[in-house]
Amino acid sequence: MSSVLTDYHRKRIQLRSKILKSQQERIQLEQKLQSLSSINSGLKQQPQIDHIQSYFTQLNQESQHAKKRNSQLLNDIIQAERNLIQIRMNIEDLIRLKSGYPQYSETKYPNWQKPVSSETNRIINNNIYNFDRVPQQRNSK
Repeated sequence: MSSVLTDYHRKRIQLRSKILKSQQERIQLEQKLQSLSSINSGLKQQPQIDHIQSYFTQLNQESQHAKKRNSQLLNDIIQAERNLIQIRMNIEDLIRLKSGYPQYSETKYPNWQKPVSSETNRIINNNIYNFDRVPQQRNSK
């Protein structure tokens, strides 16, 4: 469990640093785009502006895709952690039930381990397979 959490926290830190780096790149590109757009030097800079705009659009799309993917991964990890916690609670309940069962059995059924008398054993053995010979009650009219 701790290795899963360690991996989760490590990946979470890595993903946050990637997001921050992408945001910084985006800000720099926006600034560059604004500076190039503000310079009105005609057709000479238009191909550069177009290239930067398309690159910025591509980065923006990749960033959105990465955010969605990271969000889904985070949700999956959170769900897995919830499942692990539930399994751990179930295991603890089962262990508690298992450890308390002998005492419960002894208090609820104190005579369950006592040997059956030979007479009771004979009656059980004689009647156990004689279901078809059980006397029927007759209805009196």
